[in-house]
Amino acid sequence: MEIIIEKDNASEYIAEIHKILWRQILRKSYPFYLGLLVLGLVFLFPGIHEGRDSTTSSYEYFDKANKIETTTNIYNYHISFGLGVAFILVFLFFVLIHFIEKKRFFKSINKFCYKHNQSNNNYVFKITNASISYQDFEYKKEENWNAFSLYKIEQEYLFLFRDNYFNSSTIPLKGLNSNELEDLLKIVQSRLLKKK
Repeated sequence: MEIIIEKDNASEYIAEIHKILWRQILRKSYPFYLGLLVLGLVFLFPGIHEGRDSTTSSYEYFDKANKIETTTNIYNYHISFGLGVAFILVFLFFVLIHFIEKKRFFKSINKFCYKHNQSNNNYVFKITNASISYQDFEYKKEENWNAFSLYKIEQEYLFLFRDNYFNSSTIPLKGLNSNELEDLLKIVQSRLLKKK
């Protein structure tokens, strides 16, 4: 079996697959971000409530002259308020880092796409039973199926993963006829596990 996919929109292909990959990474980060925010709010609201009510406590003790001394402590600040503020600040810090990284990531992808637009914007995939090869104006690579362990189909793209999201190859499924798509999926399903 041999499937050849030849397209003339490499810059659009590159931009699209990296948007999808970024969304997948963000989906993995949502529970962490949400957990920080929920913890912050769980600690913050009781801290605000308890901070409004001044709590006083008095201690009596004898000094060296055997006189009774009374000390009164007033607490307007509760530890849970501090923890709530800390968790929310950590949440905001991670959200800020996320947006900075997103901007940096897509800036580098846009430079790469611009370079493709300025030259030959074609790319070719050649898929066989033994390997996958990719070629564009800049480089050519060929990988055996053994290099991949997982696959995922999302938005008409087949993602082949090695060990993480950024270490993957992506094959466009648009334009494949039903026989080619069926042959490709047979190979993928027989060699790789489906990523959840």
